[in-house]
Amino acid sequence: MVLKIYSQIANESEKALLQFFGDNAVSFIDVDDFVSQIPEDDDSIEVRIHCPGGDVAEGWAIVDKLRATGKKIITVVDGVCASMATIVLLAGSVRKGYKNQRLLIHNTRFCDFYIENATAEELEAKANDLRSEDNKILDFYVERTGADREVLSTLMKEERYISMQEAKDLGFITEIIEPISAISNTNKNKKNMSKKNLKDALNVLAQALGLSGAKDIELQTENGQVLTVEREEGDPEVGDAASPDGEWLMPDGRTIIVSDGVITEIREAVPDGGEDVEALKAEIARLTAELESERAKGKSDEESAILAQVKAAGGKQWLDRVTTSNYVPPKPNPARKKDPVEEENVLEKELRERKEKAKAHEVEKRKRK
Repeated sequence: MVLKIYSQIANESEKALLQFFGDNAVSFIDVDDFVSQIPEDDDSIEVRIHCPGGDVAEGWAIVDKLRATGKKIITVVDGVCASMATIVLLAGSVRKGYKNQRLLIHNTRFCDFYIENATAEELEAKANDLRSEDNKILDFYVERTGADREVLSTLMKEERYISMQEAKDLGFITEIIEPISAISNTNKNKKNMSKKNLKDALNVLAQALGLSGAKDIELQTENGQVLTVEREEGDPEVGDAASPDGEWLMPDGRTIIVSDGVITEIREAVPDGGEDVEALKAEIARLTAELESERAKGKSDEESAILAQVKAAGGKQWLDRVTTSNYVPPKPNPARKKDPVEEENVLEKELRERKEKAKAHEVEKRKRK
């Protein structure tokens, strides 16, 4: 399991105060809880450190707790490792540090904000406690690193950061972790250099035998850079040696991909389809207008049903007869009677208005007689 110590080391009361002000800390109880959750079949603990130090007593308790598990302890310096964090670092039998990180050791300090009106004897007693703690820490440093005691004592008094290389030389860490990307690039450069050396050697051999050596063609990319392809003539092909590595957009729209000094892929130009797009846009506009027109001419299902009934009854002649005379159509079947609150449609409204107009005309005619 992995234990991350990414804040200062403090006891529970100090931790609570720090959290009140928005900070955080790692305490012995945190580590104790962590250890209690380690599966029995997990035989190692990885402790990752990015810590400025903290409470001495709490730090020793954490170290003792980790070492008492009997498991293999691997410590890794992820960031700063200073003061009491260096004691936690040395709890590991395997100790690693990232190349750009730093380490600091120093003599212990007395930070008691509650002492007032102390006597000389009290202050002297506190100084003796500090010296005793310094010797205890120094003994642990010597035991775990194997470095010279005087060298370590001087470094503690100087209170300065040292690099990971210095930390390794002194025995604080056993390994410097190189960035993976840097290792990858180094290997890649070595591979490319090997290919270039081989190519040069073949050219020299060909010239010595009176043969023509390999020739290169230089292609200008879309952005003005030069792509060199090992080919006497013709277009570049997959498998041709080329440099530099990368994806290169050519003026004709093709993309040539070079990896590890070899063309691995050639992507053909993708047409922009300018005229096709415009034609599609025009077709979409036409279809949209046609759809709107059909919607404007369209009739509801109810209206279509009424028109069908009018046609079945005699069409326009029947409609004119029932709207210009006193003819009263037979009452509809009660079972098919319309709901009086149902909204009339356009045709029903037209029928009603024509009937009312005809009726009013008859009434007016009778008055005149």
